[in-house]
Amino acid sequence: MINKLHTRLYQYLVSALSITLLSTSSLHAAENGEYAFTLTKGTKQSPILPDCSPKGSYSPLTPAEATTTAGLAGFDHLIATFPIRTENPQKAIVARSKKDGTYDTLILDKDLDGSFQNESPVISDTLSKSKTGKFILSFETHLMGPHVDMENLPKDGDLKATVRLIWTEENTTPEKIQWFGYYTYDGEVTIDGTTYLVLLHDLTNDASISTNDRWIIKTKDAKRADNRSRTIKDYNWANGSAWNIIVTSAKGSSAILKKFNTKLTLKEDTEKRDFWFEDKKQPRADKPFTTLTDHAAATKQAADEKKNLILKFETTWCGPCKVINSYVLPQKRIVEASKDYIWLKLDGDKERDLVAKHKVTSYPTFIILNSEGKELKRFGTVSGETLTKNLTQLAKK
Repeated sequence: MINKLHTRLYQYLVSALSITLLSTSSLHAAENGEYAFTLTKGTKQSPILPDCSPKGSYSPLTPAEATTTAGLAGFDHLIATFPIRTENPQKAIVARSKKDGTYDTLILDKDLDGSFQNESPVISDTLSKSKTGKFILSFETHLMGPHVDMENLPKDGDLKATVRLIWTEENTTPEKIQWFGYYTYDGEVTIDGTTYLVLLHDLTNDASISTNDRWIIKTKDAKRADNRSRTIKDYNWANGSAWNIIVTSAKGSSAILKKFNTKLTLKEDTEKRDFWFEDKKQPRADKPFTTLTDHAAATKQAADEKKNLILKFETTWCGPCKVINSYVLPQKRIVEASKDYIWLKLDGDKERDLVAKHKVTSYPTFIILNSEGKELKRFGTVSGETLTKNLTQLAKK
């Protein structure tokens, strides 16, 4: 009887002690302003979605060995490795479904055993031509990320991805394969009666969440977030407050949210980070400077008038080009500094010969030539202040 009483008393004390410890832990977390919560794998139907896309990652394609491709469908097989996993990285075979046809077949090593013999080929008919003149063929598929259980592999992989083959000339052999994934985790946490939605977004194509990836936060009842996504190592805004996030799982399934102390308001913080903020405030000219579009005519005019020639390479899809055209070039100081220049606008997607001649690799690209055609300076995305200085300094050269 005494032993039973001792046992019950011991169980009661342990239970009471556990409750005390749990309460103390919760109070400690609240005092520190740290709120732990869990997240689940996101989908395109999640309540909060990414506001940007990951940049494509590339892997080289090399001829596959005959022992690897024996019995596989297609012709002229090439092999690539997706370096998403450090152990047992997934490989892929691409091939032509018809002799001398386009590379349109993808075979993935889904069970990560290094063999393709039991894998089903996928044929795509999505060949298209991009604005830059390249031929692109896409496959919508899934890739194996670093967090899959090797003992219980998912049927299709845990990284929803677009895999693309890219050529400069149709029906040639692609040199590399491109992929970009859709890997997100989202969750919610309630703080002082307000529920916040949080999204973690993998931008590095490694099916993991790290400080270089991005995050968004908003209140559950808000139609949209107060601010665009930021890197996970940076703070973000919701409900009038700045927040930090600490991701506690490389997979992205758990995190801690806490307020970030800053003297800035959301408006002040946004303005401070806006590269174009000062340009947007600059006074505009009554009339813009003249811009030519004919290369031969512009070159002749620059030579006849002994003026420098500015080649402005841009494209219709270039975001910074549009911002510069809207906020920088119409500025009064730019128009006044341009009186000693001839401006020539060139579409990089159409003027391919001039792009090659002047070795243009990104947009926008500004190249200043003297009246004899000698290059004086080149630069890319530029503020109004920097452009004005360049125009003033080079006007007499």
